[in-house]
Amino acid sequence: MPLFATLRPAIVAACVALGGVAACTPTDPPPTPTQIIAAGNGLTWYRGNLHTHTLWSDGQALPDTVVAWYRGNGYQFLALSEHDLLPEGDRWIAVDQLPAGAHTALPQVYADGDGLREQDGRREVRLRRQDELEARYAQPGQFLLLQAEEISDNVGPVSIHVNAVNLPTRVSPARGSDVNGTIEADFDAAASAGRAAGQDVLLQLNHPNFTHSVTAEQLMDLRGSPFFEVYNGHPLSDNLNDGLRPSVERMWDIALAWRLDVLGLPPLYATATDDSHSDPAGGDAPPGRGWIMVLADALEPASLFGAMREGRFYASTGVRLRRIVATGDRMEVEVDAEPGIDYRIEFIGTRSRFDVASAPATSATGRPLYASRRHHDAIGEVFAEHAATRAVYRFQADDLYVRARVTASRRHPRPSQPLQFEQAWVQPLVGPAGREPGRRGLAAPESADVSLHWGVTRRMQPMVPGEADALLGARARGAGCALDALGDGTGRATTTFRSGDSALFSGWIGNPARGEAADWLAVVLQGASGSYLGEGAPTRARPDVAQAFGKPSMEASGYTLGFELANVEPGEYRIRLVGYRKGRAEACDSGKALKVR
Repeated sequence: MPLFATLRPAIVAACVALGGVAACTPTDPPPTPTQIIAAGNGLTWYRGNLHTHTLWSDGQALPDTVVAWYRGNGYQFLALSEHDLLPEGDRWIAVDQLPAGAHTALPQVYADGDGLREQDGRREVRLRRQDELEARYAQPGQFLLLQAEEISDNVGPVSIHVNAVNLPTRVSPARGSDVNGTIEADFDAAASAGRAAGQDVLLQLNHPNFTHSVTAEQLMDLRGSPFFEVYNGHPLSDNLNDGLRPSVERMWDIALAWRLDVLGLPPLYATATDDSHSDPAGGDAPPGRGWIMVLADALEPASLFGAMREGRFYASTGVRLRRIVATGDRMEVEVDAEPGIDYRIEFIGTRSRFDVASAPATSATGRPLYASRRHHDAIGEVFAEHAATRAVYRFQADDLYVRARVTASRRHPRPSQPLQFEQAWVQPLVGPAGREPGRRGLAAPESADVSLHWGVTRRMQPMVPGEADALLGARARGAGCALDALGDGTGRATTTFRSGDSALFSGWIGNPARGEAADWLAVVLQGASGSYLGEGAPTRARPDVAQAFGKPSMEASGYTLGFELANVEPGEYRIRLVGYRKGRAEACDSGKALKVR
């Protein structure tokens, strides 16, 4: 059973006589060895990444380059998790079709000429298989290379990606009737493949906010594995709150509260991964953004996975922890601090009997969204905050759980999102109320209909007469925007589209005068015979905008949004933008036009 789910209260008080009255204050009872998560007594911290890609699927780097980078940069284990395949068999690629970084690395990686050939007048390279990579780079006790697969599934327009680590054979997407059914079917298929081969397989739900595919309501009903990614380093994973849809961390709290107090399910554990696709030297999805630190007795799959299932690991984007104490009455976190860096330790949790009422998500213009419902603010409350390198939280009787988040004062060296600082996430510890039966029999809140995924955030929608004029009348002093690139989704810059095309809009929006980036965006196509609307969130980092205006907060003003034009009638349309900040609308003219033929 998981360590964090089985602890029992053990509260001790020390009493002293003050003026004839006994005053009691809590003291820390000594934890047992199994309640201390720290190196020693045969246990070691191992750093690893469970989710990365190479040229075997949609990555941009040679497998050797990726594996060598991780081994040379302080990682002890790595999983190559290619989409819907395992790196086996012969895969040849024309050298002149390699990405620039892979082409540059070719002479060094294939210095002996093995794996290069001339075929039909052109030079080709063979990607090295899993067994070859293990023979070259794996080293017992020092570096473990795990075989994995990212099972890429879907429910209509909703993408479902499941990681299966230490998988013996390729598994095809199982596809269920709904989102949770599909996740569980993929979990079951991968677990069955492991059992058939006598091999332990670790299962994980990847990037819930990738194209905003998994809601908090679906996450709270996750079964078959307790692991999901709270941080994913790919820029399309949208880890953060975008103003109308919650962050993945907020979804975690919603799921934990419901699972422990209502649904009778165990807690969920969070990982951090790179999901790297780029060459280590550059690109928008390089390695080195997120990882896990696992406290285990050996660098072997069974030992690593067993430790993770007991909660003996934490997720990180740069902060290292020295020690975690998890007892029945408290959580203690100690940072492995670096000189000159400040740290903030937050203990976050939810108390029993929280308000279960929630409301469906709607966009800034009131249209229904495929998104998590809006839950009460008491879920995921910051119980305590400390500017320190060591802090303790003692449970209250009505605490369902507590988890910890540590944030450093240092910016992330390879950020995937705006204003990103180095952080670490400690797994949730079940509190006194979470160990009680709780409220049973309540129905989980209904998740949004997947058909809404093709709504206003994916496809331009017709506006009713007068709606565009009213929306664009929201002028504000100091509002600004730019439409830096207008493309057709393939990267070709253009202003003319066919009716069935998808248009990609990229730029920035906010109010530089106030130093505020918009947290939601409406793109309005205004034409002579009608207007159309698409909505989404500015979630791209624009440090150039922050520097130009001298306002660091404007780094969060960047957007890249794509919309299908299937609903748009042929004609020419002026592109106007409306930014929202805490519900306040501010219109801006992009100065550009779009034609549909």
